Amino acid sequence: MRIFLIFVAFLFDPFSFLAAEEITPLGKEMLYGRLESQKWFAETDAETLCRKRESKGIFRFEVENNGTESWHPLLISRTHTFEAGKVYTFSIKAKANKPTEIIVGITRDEKNYGNLGFSAKLPLTTKWKTFTFTFIPKETSQKARFDIGGFKEGFIYDFHGSTLKPGGSIGMSKLGAVWESLVPDQTHLRLYSSEPSGTVFLKTSSTTP
Repeated sequence: MRIFLIFVAFLFDPFSFLAAEEITPLGKEMLYGRLESQKWFAETDAETLCRKRESKGIFRFEVENNGTESWHPLLISRTHTFEAGKVYTFSIKAKANKPTEIIVGITRDEKNYGNLGFSAKLPLTTKWKTFTFTFIPKETSQKARFDIGGFKEGFIYDFHGSTLKPGGSIGMSKLGAVWESLVPDQTHLRLYSSEPSGTVFLKTSSTTP
């Protein structure tokens, strides 16, 4: 009965069901490097022990010792310009040798380091997942960086197909909201709360690169 009522409502007002709040065409790639491993610089300290390897387009990051600083090691892509109020989309495929969690976000790459309005946690498993975030920075910075952190000792992380571009879709159509209520949690489009910048969309799905 529920699906029938949804279908009737869609027939009467299809544009309302399909329209998103804001759609901006995707722009040029912001991550530098032809290979996946070239896109990310590993920030470490004297005690950090980690290894970067690449094979067949897959970037493997092995962490043996975190180091003296709690945030090390950290994978960084710099130097980027982010504008407050503009839409950006980040996507990456990732997995680990055992279930864990990493953190992605944008920060100022200078004194008084601080988040610019996007930070999110990525729950990793031993199977590939695609994580796609569309976000709006709360501050403008011409010297910013994109970080991947939260790495743990004894873990092996694999990455593939990372991309960062201006543009994307912010908002959820009525049809998307309905779909969210009908499909399994691991595959639906979910509203994700981030910094006070507004809303972020997160889509995850199992995949093989």
